[in-house]
Parts: sequence; C-alpha cells; structure tokens
Amino acid sequence: RQMCIREAGKIIYGEKFVESQLIHFSGHKDTCFIKGRFDIVIKFDDGTYGVIDFKTSNPEGEHSILYSRQLHAYAYALENPAPGALKLSPVSMLGLLYFYPEKVSQQSRDWLSFDSEIHLVKIKKDYGQFLIFIKEVLSLLESPDYPDSAQIAFGVVILTGLIIFKIQSRPSWNKRGQA
Repeated sequence: RQMCIREAGKIIYGEKFVESQLIHFSGHKDTCFIKGRFDIVIKFDDGTYGVIDFKTSNPEGEHSILYSRQLHAYAYALENPAPGALKLSPVSMLGLLYFYPEKVSQQSRDWLSFDSEIHLVKIKKDYGQFLIFIKEVLSLLESPDYPDSAQIAFGVVILTGLIIFKIQSRPSWNKRGQA
C-alpha cells in the first residue's frame, strides 16, 4: 500500500539525529535544546519538508498530544539547528503514521515482516504552543519544587529523552518544596 500524504514528494532521510540551537527565554537563567532522532523526512516537490514519526499502536489513543510535542521538537531542531547539525526548512507538514500489525511472519532469524493497514494523522504545526510548553517545564525546573519524574544529574535534566534542559542555577530541591 502506498502512503498518500499530500502533493508529490520523496523520502530523503530516515533515522537521522537532530539537534537544535540553545533555546533561551527572557527572565530565565536556564536554557534547553532539543536532541533526538526522527523516523523519516519527506521532501515535497514544492521544496518544503514533512516530518513523519512511526507509531505501532492504535491511532485512536490519547497519546497524540505527547507525540505532537515530539514532532514539533524534531521540526524545531531541523529549522533551528545547532552549528553543524542537519538543517531542513521550511517544515510544512508533521504527521504520525500509525500501523498495527494484523499478520506477522518471520522468514529468517534476522527478518520479520508484517501486514498492516496504515493511518496518517496530520498534526497542526504550532511552535507557539510548543514553546509555551517548553517554557512551563523550564519554569517548573527552576522552581523550589521539582517533578518526581525528572531525571536530574550533573546539571542536566532529560525529559522524555528528547528535550534537554541545561540547568545553570539550582535551588535546593526537596519533595515538600522547601528551599
């Protein structure tokens, strides 16, 4: 089955790493950047790009908001890359390509095949909301209270393995919010 996304285009990259320039917000001492690996990028005939992430789950699940942030992070990093990182701009389409295997077969020890119907869910590109989310997380990390789920080591917080917050000033954190 062919994947119909919009106007004609071609897959030009698969599983490439991206890294954004530092993201600064006024009124904050700390910064963050994005580092991750996308599934595929399509170059459309109009010269724009699409970032597609594969999901092996049901598209009716409620994880699209989290996945939307992931796609926005990849697109942001591609359009605002760190020096020497991959730059692709403009990104005109973000999409989640869902497939859930209906039939699985293994032809050899190293080869697995499956049949699946595919569902493309397009995500509206909205850096404004994405950056509001990043700023809210940064504010939380700079506060005397800290999230139980944060992984903190050597002044770097990694959230969902994709957005890295560089913490310059560290309040004395404890679970009760007492500095």
